[in-house]
Amino acid sequence: MYGKLLMLVCITFGSCANNEMNVSPSDTDDTVYIPIKRACFQKRKSIFDKKREYSDEEINWKRKYEIFQVFVDKNNQIFVGGKLVRLENLKLLGKTFYRNYIAVSDSPYADQAMISLRKDKAARYQLYLSVYNELRQVYAELWEEEAQKTYKLSFNKLNLSEKKLVRKKIPLFISEAEPAEF
Repeated sequence: MYGKLLMLVCITFGSCANNEMNVSPSDTDDTVYIPIKRACFQKRKSIFDKKREYSDEEINWKRKYEIFQVFVDKNNQIFVGGKLVRLENLKLLGKTFYRNYIAVSDSPYADQAMISLRKDKAARYQLYLSVYNELRQVYAELWEEEAQKTYKLSFNKLNLSEKKLVRKKIPLFISEAEPAEF
């Protein structure tokens, strides 16, 4: 596979003087280096590793604490984790989900927590957009709270690097599944 990749890169960038692939001997770094003329391209080995299989207990924990599942059904009702909720309560539930995730996870970062949004094909698209906007507002309010707590400033008044740090601590993960018939 590496040979084909190297050949493709060589064809793209011209001929290569060296067709060898060098692997970094460092124990702390899994980086594969492919020398091509003066450029050095990096590719992480972990991409090629097989994904770890999770036990049923781990999957249930992930579903309960890492995934905030929102579903809009064909009757234009909103369900969170299988329970019927009103649009006005969605923002509060989302913020509570993130706070609970940070409380039960090992990390103070919400880097694995995500919102999963699905809708039935027959559901009104306008309601779906309203739900999506409420979920985006969850992140906006969490970012604002984090900015106030960390920098004692409004999120909008932070400079770009400070905003990036706040967003790194609370990354925006909204997974939108294809509409389906249920």
